Amino acid sequence: MDPVFTVIAVLGAVGAVVEYRRRMKRSGQLIALPDGSLPYGDTQGSEEAFGFLVTHQRIHMGVEQRSGAQGGVIDLWRNTTTIRGALPEWVAFGWTVDGHRVEPDSRNTLWVDLIFGAGPDLPEGGVVYASRGDLVYDSVIDAAPPPSRFLVRGASRFLRDQPDIAKALEAYVEGGPPAAAVAFRILARAFPDRSVAERLAARHRASDDTFLAAEVAAFELPSSRARVVAMIGGDAPVAARTTLLEALVERRDGEGLAAIQPERVPPGSVATYLEALRDTRPPEAEAIALHFLAKDTESRAAVDVLATVGGLASIALLLEKQAAGLDRDGALGLDVTIELVRARIAATRGDAVAGGLAIAGGEDAGGLSITAGEGGLAIAGGGDDGGLSLARSEGGIAEDE
Repeated sequence: MDPVFTVIAVLGAVGAVVEYRRRMKRSGQLIALPDGSLPYGDTQGSEEAFGFLVTHQRIHMGVEQRSGAQGGVIDLWRNTTTIRGALPEWVAFGWTVDGHRVEPDSRNTLWVDLIFGAGPDLPEGGVVYASRGDLVYDSVIDAAPPPSRFLVRGASRFLRDQPDIAKALEAYVEGGPPAAAVAFRILARAFPDRSVAERLAARHRASDDTFLAAEVAAFELPSSRARVVAMIGGDAPVAARTTLLEALVERRDGEGLAAIQPERVPPGSVATYLEALRDTRPPEAEAIALHFLAKDTESRAAVDVLATVGGLASIALLLEKQAAGLDRDGALGLDVTIELVRARIAATRGDAVAGGLAIAGGEDAGGLSITAGEGGLAIAGGGDDGGLSLARSEGGIAEDE
C-alpha cells in the first residue's frame, strides 16, 4: 500500500473519531462505544431505559504516579451511570459492590436485594446508592475503570416491573428474619405514611423475632416504655437492647432511661446513655453515674453527669478518685467537678437548713464549715490550709484568719 495513502487514511480515521466525540458531546446522546466503554475525556451522554432517563458520565479524577515497566503519570477516571427518578425520594442507601450473595439483613443490603436480587450484576468495587430518587452507580477509580452502564442491566427487572415499594417492604416484614426487622425500621422511620408501620406494629408486637419485636417497641414509644425497659432488662441480644436504648435516647425519655438497670446497658452504649442522663436529669442520674464511675467505666461521661447533678452523695467517691490520681492530666475535669459539687451542696443545704451547714471533704482535703445563727455568720476552713471565719454582730462584720 502506498505510504502516503496509509498516512491519509490514518489521519482521516483520527479526524472521524474526533468529530464523533465532538458531535456526541454536543448533542448529549449516548457516548458509549460498542464495547460498552466511553471515549477519552470528560464526557456525558444519555439514553432511555424502561421509561427512565439514564445518564452516563466519564469523569477525570486526577493523576497517579506509578512505578514499574508500565509506570509513569497515569490518568485516573471514574464512570458513573444515573437512572433518574427510579426510586422514591425518601429511599436512602449506599452499598459497596462485592461478589457475595446478598443477605437482606441490613438497610443497605435489603435495598440491594429488592432492586438487584441476591446476585447483583455489577462490576465489583464500585458503589451503588440512592440519591434524591435517583439510582446511581459509581465505578472504581482507575486508569481503565469498568463500564458503569451495567447498572441498567442489573436493575432491569426492577425498572421493568416498578413494584410498589411500601408493599415490597411489607412483604419482607411478613417474611421473617433476617429482613423483617430491617424492613419494619425503614417503614417506621422513613416511609411518609405512618399508618403502614402502625398496622404492622399491631400485628407483630409479640413477635418471636426479637429484633422485630424490639423495632416495634421502639416505634411505639412512649406508650411502650414499660415493654422497652423490660426487654432491655431481659435476655434480649445486645443489638436489640441497643436499638431500644437508642430509641429512649432519641426521645429524651429520662424516666425510661432512669428505669434501666445500669448493668444491662450495652457496653458500647454507656457513654451515650450517660450523656442522655446528663441532658434529661432524672432524679436517679446521680446514682447511675456513681455506679459507672465506681467501675471506672466511661469515667469522663460519668463525671460530666456528676458535674451537672452531683450532690452530697457524690463527694466522697469524687475525692477518692482524685486522691487515686484518676485524672492526673485533667482530661476528665475531676477537679472542676468537685468544686461544682461542693458549691451545689453549699447552695442546697444553705437554702434547706435555716440553722447552718457543714461540709467536710476528708482529713487531708480540708473542709468548710458554715454556721448561720440569729446574730451572725461564721465560715471556717479546716485542715492544714488554715481557715477563715466571718462573724457578724450589731456593730458590723469581723474576719479572722
